[in-house]
Amino acid sequence: MSQLRTIRLEITDKCALACLHCSVNAGPGKSRMMPLALALDLIDQFARLGGQEVILTGGEPLEHDGYVEMLERAKTRGMRTCLFSMGIVTNGKLFDGTAVRRLKGLLDLWVVSLHAGSAPAHDDLTGGRGSFDETCAAIQRAAVAGIEVQATFFAYPGNAHQLRAVAGLCDHLGITSLRVLSVVPQGRAANQLGLELAIDVIDQAIEEAARSARVKLRLGEATKAKYRRESDCQAISSELVVNCDGWISPCHSVEPTASTSELDNAFLVPLAEVLRSSPRLSRCRSLAKEEAGIGCTSGCLARQALLGVPSGHVFPR
Repeated sequence: MSQLRTIRLEITDKCALACLHCSVNAGPGKSRMMPLALALDLIDQFARLGGQEVILTGGEPLEHDGYVEMLERAKTRGMRTCLFSMGIVTNGKLFDGTAVRRLKGLLDLWVVSLHAGSAPAHDDLTGGRGSFDETCAAIQRAAVAGIEVQATFFAYPGNAHQLRAVAGLCDHLGITSLRVLSVVPQGRAANQLGLELAIDVIDQAIEEAARSARVKLRLGEATKAKYRRESDCQAISSELVVNCDGWISPCHSVEPTASTSELDNAFLVPLAEVLRSSPRLSRCRSLAKEEAGIGCTSGCLARQALLGVPSGHVFPR
């Protein structure tokens, strides 16, 4: 199956939080859920095609009643599992120790976002009072259960100064890896002005945080590609994204949208046929061949493929 190794399933758009930078516009008022039977079938198909990793994300994947079954199916099929979660659900209950221990042996990596080093600033960005304390408590339960946790930090003008405090918090919580990311201008973030941050400001924040923290700080791959061209465009070469309605995207930095072709929907057509014949993926592959070296800095291939803009169009940085 070429080089494709990861499938990222956006299993819901429901979330207890409404983060300022959310690229999928998730929130407590949303309710879309990926049907469990279709999710399990996608995992089975991906395994047969040689897939290596299943990522569950959302929204908040813990809101989906079947997320444990999805992780179980992926592990049964011999694949690595990853969960992007804040550890908070809308019914107000904490993601308790029993629930976390249930994931032991099913979950290889838990990725959580920390937006600030203290409750007031973090909660202000998530729109959820008490979210900082709840997320930190969930991380501590994961550590007790022996589950590896990685943190992400979305850097923009309103919180870049918080990176040093977040790095210190990671040390306190036993997190050994912290990825620094730039904001993707889509979803809720598309309606926010002034979220872009110059790379020299991000570099300075990382340098300052690294002086006093033990946690390993690094730029995310998409952020490297966007600002430094140190990472090639990974669209369709390593990952496929499927949203809760089955629509696909060649990159996690570009939200899947509805298409006029059923070949762009993994619920309507077998996954092998989607990978082989999807107009969206075919266009992305064609652009990659025509414009060797193009990437986030000079014209996002995935966004061109999804929006159907002319080849060579340069998106704002």
